[in-house]
Amino acid sequence: MSNSDDVLIKVENVSKKFCRSLKRSMLYGIEDISRDLLHLPDKAVNLRKDEIQVLIWMFRIF
Repeated sequence: MSNSDDVLIKVENVSKKFCRSLKRSMLYGIEDISRDLLHLPDKAVNLRKDEIQVLIWMFRIF
């Protein structure tokens, strides 16, 4: 890179879903991976049972 002002990574308004139950979290993971492999639409638009969503507000430039 020629200029030190170039932005390499910029992340804003990131969210992550967590599940309160480890067993249910593993089942959701298997379901999500299976849907991805079979090219099925994602039905988990809303939070599922025992899921919580954490919003992370970040602005970072390297």
